[in-house]
Amino acid sequence: MTKHRFQFGKFVAVQLMVVSAFAVSYAGLARESRSKLRQTAFGTVAEPVVEINRRQPLQIEPLYNDPEVVSDEELAAVLKQIRPKFSPTALKPNFIEHALRTWGVAATFADPAVMSGLEMRDFLIDHVKFLTAWEDNADVQPLLINRPQGIAVRWGSDADGSVHHDHWLASLTEAGIDLDQAVFAPARRKMTVNDVLQESLRDFRLDEHETEWSVMAFGLWLPPTKTWSTTDRREMSFDRLGKRLLRGHQRVGVCGGTHRVYSLTLLLRLDDDFHILSPPV
Repeated sequence: MTKHRFQFGKFVAVQLMVVSAFAVSYAGLARESRSKLRQTAFGTVAEPVVEINRRQPLQIEPLYNDPEVVSDEELAAVLKQIRPKFSPTALKPNFIEHALRTWGVAATFADPAVMSGLEMRDFLIDHVKFLTAWEDNADVQPLLINRPQGIAVRWGSDADGSVHHDHWLASLTEAGIDLDQAVFAPARRKMTVNDVLQESLRDFRLDEHETEWSVMAFGLWLPPTKTWSTTDRREMSFDRLGKRLLRGHQRVGVCGGTHRVYSLTLLLRLDDDFHILSPPV
Protein backbone atom coordinates (compact mmCIF):
# COMPACT_ATOMS: atom_id res chain seq x y z
CA MET A 1 0.00 0.00 0.00
CA THR A 2 2.85 2.37 0.87
CA LYS A 3 4.52 1.72 -2.51
CA HIS A 4 1.30 2.40 -4.38
CA ARG A 5 0.80 5.63 -2.46
CA PHE A 6 4.37 6.69 -3.26
CA GLN A 7 3.90 6.01 -6.96
CA PHE A 8 0.57 7.83 -6.97
CA GLY A 9 2.21 10.77 -5.22
CA LYS A 10 4.94 10.88 -7.86
CA PHE A 11 2.32 10.74 -10.60
CA VAL A 12 0.40 13.68 -9.10
CA ALA A 13 3.60 15.67 -8.64
CA VAL A 14 4.62 15.15 -12.26
CA GLN A 15 1.15 16.14 -13.50
CA LEU A 16 1.23 19.29 -11.39
CA MET A 17 4.62 20.18 -12.84
CA VAL A 18 3.31 19.66 -16.39
CA VAL A 19 0.18 21.76 -15.76
CA SER A 20 2.25 24.50 -14.11
CA ALA A 21 4.69 24.56 -17.01
CA PHE A 22 1.79 24.79 -19.47
CA ALA A 23 0.21 27.62 -17.50
CA VAL A 24 3.46 29.59 -17.42
CA SER A 25 4.01 29.06 -21.15
CA TYR A 26 0.41 29.99 -21.96
CA ALA A 27 0.64 33.19 -19.94
CA GLY A 28 3.81 34.13 -21.81
CA LEU A 29 2.20 33.80 -25.22
CA ALA A 30 1.01 36.82 -27.15
CA ARG A 31 -2.75 37.30 -27.10
CA GLU A 32 -3.12 36.25 -30.72
CA SER A 33 -1.16 33.05 -30.07
CA ARG A 34 -3.32 32.22 -27.06
CA SER A 35 -6.46 32.57 -29.19
CA LYS A 36 -5.06 30.20 -31.81
CA LEU A 37 -4.11 27.69 -29.11
CA ARG A 38 -7.64 27.72 -27.65
CA GLN A 39 -9.06 27.16 -31.11
CA THR A 40 -6.79 24.15 -31.73
CA ALA A 41 -7.17 22.58 -28.29
CA PHE A 42 -10.84 23.19 -27.57
CA GLY A 43 -12.40 23.84 -30.96
CA THR A 44 -13.43 27.38 -30.06
CA VAL A 45 -13.56 30.05 -32.76
CA ALA A 46 -10.69 32.44 -32.17
CA GLU A 47 -11.59 36.06 -32.79
CA PRO A 48 -8.93 38.00 -34.74
CA VAL A 49 -6.52 39.91 -32.54
CA VAL A 50 -4.12 42.59 -33.80
CA GLU A 51 -0.88 42.94 -31.87
CA ILE A 52 -0.39 46.61 -30.94
CA ASN A 53 3.30 47.49 -30.59
CA ARG A 54 2.87 50.63 -28.49
CA ARG A 55 1.20 51.60 -25.25
CA GLN A 56 0.70 55.26 -26.21
CA PRO A 57 -0.94 56.37 -29.48
CA LEU A 58 1.04 58.11 -32.18
CA GLN A 59 0.81 61.90 -32.31
CA ILE A 60 0.75 63.99 -35.46
CA GLU A 61 2.19 67.43 -34.80
CA PRO A 62 1.55 70.56 -36.91
CA LEU A 63 4.08 71.21 -39.65
CA TYR A 64 4.14 74.98 -39.09
CA ASN A 65 2.88 77.77 -36.87
CA ASP A 66 1.84 80.88 -38.77
CA PRO A 67 0.64 83.72 -36.48
CA GLU A 68 -0.63 85.61 -39.54
CA VAL A 69 -3.30 82.93 -39.91
CA VAL A 70 -4.20 82.65 -36.21
CA SER A 71 -2.39 84.69 -33.57
CA ASP A 72 -1.81 83.48 -30.03
CA GLU A 73 -4.28 86.08 -28.77
CA GLU A 74 -6.98 84.92 -31.17
CA LEU A 75 -6.38 81.31 -30.27
CA ALA A 76 -6.55 82.07 -26.54
CA ALA A 77 -9.87 83.86 -27.01
CA VAL A 78 -11.34 80.84 -28.80
CA LEU A 79 -9.98 78.36 -26.25
CA LYS A 80 -11.55 80.37 -23.43
CA GLN A 81 -14.95 79.92 -25.07
CA ILE A 82 -14.63 76.14 -25.41
CA ARG A 83 -13.48 75.22 -21.94
CA PRO A 84 -15.25 71.99 -20.85
CA LYS A 85 -17.67 73.64 -18.44
CA PHE A 86 -20.79 71.49 -18.53
CA SER A 87 -23.79 70.79 -16.36
CA PRO A 88 -22.97 67.77 -14.14
CA THR A 89 -26.35 66.17 -14.92
CA ALA A 90 -27.41 64.58 -18.21
CA LEU A 91 -23.85 64.97 -19.41
CA LYS A 92 -23.70 64.14 -23.10
CA PRO A 93 -20.86 61.82 -24.18
CA ASN A 94 -20.69 63.70 -27.48
CA PHE A 95 -19.80 66.94 -25.66
CA ILE A 96 -17.15 65.22 -23.56
CA GLU A 97 -15.59 63.43 -26.53
CA HIS A 98 -15.21 66.65 -28.50
CA ALA A 99 -13.80 68.50 -25.50
CA LEU A 100 -11.34 65.72 -24.71
CA ARG A 101 -10.05 65.73 -28.29
CA THR A 102 -9.39 69.46 -27.95
CA TRP A 103 -7.74 69.51 -24.53
CA GLY A 104 -6.21 66.07 -23.96
CA VAL A 105 -6.15 63.76 -20.95
CA ALA A 106 -3.50 65.84 -19.13
CA ALA A 107 -5.48 69.10 -19.23
CA THR A 108 -6.10 70.96 -15.94
CA PHE A 109 -7.92 74.22 -15.26
CA ALA A 110 -7.85 76.79 -12.46
CA ASP A 111 -11.65 76.99 -12.46
CA PRO A 112 -13.01 74.02 -10.41
CA ALA A 113 -16.25 74.15 -12.42
CA VAL A 114 -14.33 73.16 -15.57
CA MET A 115 -13.74 69.45 -16.08
CA SER A 116 -10.13 68.29 -16.19
CA GLY A 117 -8.85 65.87 -18.80
CA LEU A 118 -8.87 63.04 -16.25
CA GLU A 119 -12.46 63.79 -15.24
CA MET A 120 -13.56 63.71 -18.86
CA ARG A 121 -11.64 60.49 -19.43
CA ASP A 122 -13.17 58.81 -16.39
CA PHE A 123 -16.70 59.78 -17.43
CA LEU A 124 -16.18 57.97 -20.74
CA ILE A 125 -14.40 54.85 -19.45
CA ASP A 126 -16.27 54.13 -16.19
CA HIS A 127 -19.89 52.95 -16.29
CA VAL A 128 -20.52 54.03 -12.68
CA LYS A 129 -19.34 57.61 -13.31
CA PHE A 130 -21.44 57.72 -16.47
CA LEU A 131 -24.54 56.57 -14.57
CA THR A 132 -23.93 59.14 -11.83
CA ALA A 133 -24.33 61.93 -14.37
CA TRP A 134 -27.60 60.38 -15.59
CA GLU A 135 -29.00 59.17 -12.26
CA ASP A 136 -32.17 61.29 -12.70
CA ASN A 137 -33.00 59.52 -15.96
CA ALA A 138 -34.44 56.03 -15.39
CA ASP A 139 -34.32 55.21 -19.12
CA VAL A 140 -30.61 55.79 -19.59
CA GLN A 141 -28.74 52.99 -21.35
CA PRO A 142 -25.11 52.01 -20.71
CA LEU A 143 -22.57 53.76 -22.90
CA LEU A 144 -20.22 50.77 -22.74
CA ILE A 145 -21.53 47.40 -23.91
CA ASN A 146 -20.05 44.10 -22.77
CA ARG A 147 -19.18 41.69 -25.56
CA PRO A 148 -17.83 38.13 -25.11
CA GLN A 149 -14.28 39.17 -26.02
CA GLY A 150 -14.29 42.95 -25.75
CA ILE A 151 -16.24 46.15 -25.20
CA ALA A 152 -18.36 48.04 -27.71
CA VAL A 153 -19.52 51.65 -27.43
CA ARG A 154 -23.17 52.55 -27.96
CA TRP A 155 -23.55 55.21 -30.61
CA GLY A 156 -26.37 56.90 -32.49
CA SER A 157 -28.74 59.82 -32.12
CA ASP A 158 -29.56 59.32 -28.42
CA ALA A 159 -28.36 62.11 -26.13
CA ASP A 160 -26.84 59.58 -23.72
CA GLY A 161 -24.78 57.83 -26.42
CA SER A 162 -21.78 58.57 -28.60
CA VAL A 163 -23.00 60.27 -31.77
CA HIS A 164 -20.58 58.75 -34.31
CA HIS A 165 -19.24 55.23 -34.72
CA ASP A 166 -15.78 54.97 -33.14
CA HIS A 167 -15.85 58.64 -32.12
CA TRP A 168 -15.37 57.53 -28.48
CA LEU A 169 -12.26 55.57 -29.45
CA ALA A 170 -10.83 58.23 -31.77
CA SER A 171 -11.35 61.01 -29.23
CA LEU A 172 -9.68 59.16 -26.38
CA THR A 173 -6.87 58.13 -28.73
CA GLU A 174 -6.16 61.68 -29.88
CA ALA A 175 -6.35 62.80 -26.25
CA GLY A 176 -3.43 60.48 -25.38
CA ILE A 177 -5.12 57.57 -23.60
CA ASP A 178 -2.91 54.63 -22.61
CA LEU A 179 -3.63 51.30 -24.32
CA ASP A 180 -3.58 49.56 -20.92
CA GLN A 181 -5.96 52.04 -19.30
CA ALA A 182 -8.70 50.12 -17.48
CA VAL A 183 -12.21 50.44 -18.89
CA PHE A 184 -15.14 49.60 -16.61
CA ALA A 185 -18.20 48.38 -18.48
CA PRO A 186 -21.36 47.28 -16.60
CA ALA A 187 -20.00 43.76 -15.96
CA ARG A 188 -16.89 45.30 -14.35
CA ARG A 189 -14.62 42.72 -15.96
CA LYS A 190 -10.91 43.45 -16.20
CA MET A 191 -10.88 45.20 -19.57
CA THR A 192 -8.73 47.93 -21.12
CA VAL A 193 -8.73 50.39 -24.00
CA ASN A 194 -7.10 47.64 -26.02
CA ASP A 195 -10.25 45.52 -25.64
CA VAL A 196 -12.32 48.38 -27.08
CA LEU A 197 -9.83 48.81 -29.93
CA GLN A 198 -9.80 45.08 -30.76
CA GLU A 199 -13.61 44.96 -30.78
CA SER A 200 -13.69 47.94 -33.12
CA LEU A 201 -11.16 46.37 -35.48
CA ARG A 202 -13.20 43.17 -35.61
CA ASP A 203 -16.51 44.98 -36.19
CA PHE A 204 -15.38 47.46 -38.84
CA ARG A 205 -17.16 47.35 -42.21
CA LEU A 206 -16.16 49.28 -45.33
CA ASP A 207 -19.78 49.98 -46.26
CA GLU A 208 -20.50 51.88 -43.05
CA HIS A 209 -21.95 55.37 -43.43
CA GLU A 210 -19.13 56.93 -41.40
CA THR A 211 -15.57 55.63 -41.41
CA GLU A 212 -13.64 58.80 -40.59
CA TRP A 213 -13.32 58.16 -36.87
CA SER A 214 -12.37 54.50 -37.30
CA VAL A 215 -9.61 55.49 -39.71
CA MET A 216 -8.25 58.02 -37.23
CA ALA A 217 -8.19 55.59 -34.31
CA PHE A 218 -6.70 52.71 -36.31
CA GLY A 219 -4.08 54.99 -37.84
CA LEU A 220 -2.82 56.24 -34.48
CA TRP A 221 -2.51 52.73 -33.00
CA LEU A 222 -1.67 50.17 -35.69
CA PRO A 223 1.36 51.31 -37.75
CA PRO A 224 3.66 49.76 -38.84
CA THR A 225 0.95 47.06 -39.15
CA LYS A 226 -0.79 47.62 -42.49
CA THR A 227 -3.41 44.86 -42.63
CA TRP A 228 -5.70 43.00 -40.22
CA SER A 229 -8.81 40.80 -40.28
CA THR A 230 -12.39 41.37 -39.19
CA THR A 231 -14.65 38.83 -37.47
CA ASP A 232 -15.87 37.55 -40.83
CA ARG A 233 -12.20 37.09 -41.83
CA ARG A 234 -12.25 39.89 -44.36
CA GLU A 235 -8.86 41.50 -44.78
CA MET A 236 -8.65 45.20 -44.05
CA SER A 237 -5.81 47.55 -44.88
CA PHE A 238 -4.99 51.23 -44.80
CA ASP A 239 -5.15 51.15 -48.60
CA ARG A 240 -8.79 50.08 -48.39
CA LEU A 241 -9.53 52.70 -45.75
CA GLY A 242 -7.96 55.39 -47.91
CA LYS A 243 -9.96 54.34 -50.98
CA ARG A 244 -13.14 54.27 -48.92
CA LEU A 245 -12.58 57.86 -47.77
CA LEU A 246 -11.82 58.99 -51.33
CA ARG A 247 -15.14 57.71 -52.68
CA GLY A 248 -18.03 60.12 -53.04
CA HIS A 249 -18.28 63.88 -53.15
CA GLN A 250 -15.70 65.85 -51.21
CA ARG A 251 -18.33 67.58 -49.08
CA VAL A 252 -20.29 64.42 -48.22
CA GLY A 253 -19.56 63.00 -44.80
CA VAL A 254 -19.29 64.00 -41.16
CA CYS A 255 -19.38 67.79 -40.64
CA GLY A 256 -19.61 68.62 -44.34
CA GLY A 257 -16.71 66.35 -45.27
CA THR A 258 -14.11 68.12 -43.11
CA HIS A 259 -13.34 65.01 -41.08
CA ARG A 260 -12.80 63.02 -44.27
CA VAL A 261 -10.05 65.46 -45.28
CA TYR A 262 -8.65 65.33 -41.75
CA SER A 263 -8.45 61.51 -41.74
CA LEU A 264 -6.94 61.38 -45.23
CA THR A 265 -4.29 63.89 -44.19
CA LEU A 266 -3.62 61.76 -41.12
CA LEU A 267 -3.01 58.72 -43.33
CA LEU A 268 -0.63 60.71 -45.54
CA ARG A 269 1.36 61.95 -42.55
CA LEU A 270 1.56 58.42 -41.11
CA ASP A 271 2.67 57.09 -44.49
CA ASP A 272 5.66 59.43 -44.38
CA ASP A 273 7.04 57.49 -41.41
CA PHE A 274 5.53 54.00 -41.72
CA HIS A 275 4.76 53.52 -45.44
CA ILE A 276 1.29 52.14 -44.72
CA LEU A 277 -0.10 53.08 -48.16
CA SER A 278 0.77 51.72 -51.58
CA PRO A 279 2.11 54.24 -54.14
CA PRO A 280 -1.13 54.30 -56.19
CA VAL A 281 -3.24 55.14 -53.14
